[in-house]
Amino acid sequence: MPFVDILHFSGDLVDRETIHVTEPPIRELSRQSIAVGAASTSGRVPACVNSLSSAPLLGQNVRDQRGAEEIGMANKPLTREQVLDDLEFLATCEHALVVEYLSVCCALGHDLPADEGGAWTEPAREAADAASILAQGEMFHLKGINRGLIEAGRSAQLGRAATISTETVAQITLEPPSAAQLRHLLEREAAIAAAVDERYTRLAPAVTSDPVFEGVLLDALRSIIIDSGPTHAAALTALHDSLRHLEPGDFLRATRREAADTFEQRLLDVSDRNYRLILSALQEQFAQPDFFVAGTFRGFAVSAMDGLDEINRVLVQRGLLPPFTLP
Repeated sequence: MPFVDILHFSGDLVDRETIHVTEPPIRELSRQSIAVGAASTSGRVPACVNSLSSAPLLGQNVRDQRGAEEIGMANKPLTREQVLDDLEFLATCEHALVVEYLSVCCALGHDLPADEGGAWTEPAREAADAASILAQGEMFHLKGINRGLIEAGRSAQLGRAATISTETVAQITLEPPSAAQLRHLLEREAAIAAAVDERYTRLAPAVTSDPVFEGVLLDALRSIIIDSGPTHAAALTALHDSLRHLEPGDFLRATRREAADTFEQRLLDVSDRNYRLILSALQEQFAQPDFFVAGTFRGFAVSAMDGLDEINRVLVQRGLLPPFTLP
């Protein structure tokens, strides 16, 4: 699945017809995106990036701050603010999982043919497709949490969690996976999914037996926390079934993170520029009360995602993983 297709996670804000209505500003934004790609080779940061990058929590690397005392109090009823604080952190976890699964998709060869760096076997190709679908699911989760946070009076969170831990799962890094971590891919993904599911499950009483919200907001957060939240482990089935009988050497196609020359470094830089543009555009989209202005920023994000998708294919062809460096 091309990465641009899975950007439709925010599509209920504005559809393709709305994007067509706002075509002139989007063309301008697309030109700015092209300028960013060109500037990446010289190290210059275009003004359009600087003007967008001041949104709260955009691109911040968020660490799980829960200490032993808080973990020990996990069975006590949570307050409204504690639940919203946890949802803010879970939004950053969902962002980390989007990056995780896009990285896995690239490591497995993206959607390229075998002679261009794609999967050698059908199971490995199915696994790459499964990773892409997982990324799509995390985008829906990210959208849902941020909509709920905005409805509750909080800001959208597009920072990215660096670690996660729970009462039963030791701290796990959520940085983009290394080559060594990819060799233990299934174990890593299972541990991360279990930790995220447990964090959602901890919030369940606040929207069921001991509700701290009411009305429409309660319904929305119940759907996020109960219906779609603790589903990450179950969602791994297709990836697990495709890879469980394969050795890492049979499915890993791109694992390098260091450039071998200046050309490869330019490719990595362009990938990062597009990633940053996507985050900036989505942050602005969530912040806009005006339907058509929000649609303009969504169009900008689509354009940047298209560019990210193409440059990441080239990276995979050279055995490189996209860096997903935070601003």
